[in-house]
Formats: sequence, structure tokens, C-alpha cells
Amino acid sequence: MKNDMRITYPLWQMGSIVILMGLVFLIGNSAKFEVYNEGGFMLSVDLDLVTGLIVYVLLLLYLITLITFIVKIGKHNKRFPLKKISLLSLKPQEYMDDDELFQEVTKRATQKVYSFFSVAIPTIAIFFIMLPIDRVWMILGVLSMSLFQYLIYYVTLRKYVTPQTD
Repeated sequence: MKNDMRITYPLWQMGSIVILMGLVFLIGNSAKFEVYNEGGFMLSVDLDLVTGLIVYVLLLLYLITLITFIVKIGKHNKRFPLKKISLLSLKPQEYMDDDELFQEVTKRATQKVYSFFSVAIPTIAIFFIMLPIDRVWMILGVLSMSLFQYLIYYVTLRKYVTPQTD
């Protein structure tokens, strides 16, 4: 399992989500959306110097992360032609069914994530319905649930497999 990217895949997803959360927070709190009676609309983003610099740094960091991620997937696919990762697949890449151990680990991790979502989704829905929460915070709530999904999966997987990087 040395250098198998499927083990560290959740970490890449969590990193991307954290960067996106920063972008959503900064841009979402600086944007203004206006709809006109004639049917048009206007979106304006007003960033001060520091916030603008942070947004540009986060965008650059996201781009670097994305390029590095794609390069690492390419290397993984060359090393493991039978265990290729497809970015366009609907099946989550973390599912490993190489043998009974990985099938069992994937099953346990998936059960824990399902249990988390069975509580988190109704809870967050109640907050969204009952409280006057801004769209930015709703998006951050959904991204947080996604972040915890990958965290739960990775912690469960890590108990059985120690990831080794290049």
C-alpha cells in the first residue's frame, strides 16, 4: 500500500474544503447581489486591501493544491494501473475493495459517515429553518459537514492502514 493515493485522498479533499470555506466566508461577506425590476441583476464584490490579498492568496493556494493533486493522481495511476483513480467517476475514490480487509474497512468507515449524516443533516436543517441564518453560513455549514465526513472516513481508515508519502 506504499504510495497508494487512495489512503491520503480524504486529506486532499479536506484541504480543498478548508480553502473553499475561507473563500466562501471572505467573498460571501463582501458580495452584494441586486435584482432589478426590469429583470436584470448585478453582483458586486467590495474587498478592502487586506481581504483582497487574502482572497488572492487563497485562490493561488487552491490552484496550487489542485495542480499538485492532479499530478499526484497521475503518478498514482502510473504506479498502480490496476488501482487507478478517476476524477470523473461518481464512485468515491476512497472505496477500496482490493481484499476482504479493505472491504471491511470501507464498510465501517461508510457506516460511521452515514451515522454522522443521519444526525447532522436534520440538526443543521432545523438550525437553517428556525434561525435567520445568512446564505454564507448555510454554505459553510454544508462544507463543514463535508469536511467532517472526510475526517471521519480518514480517521477510521488510518486505524487500519498507515499512510506513507513519497
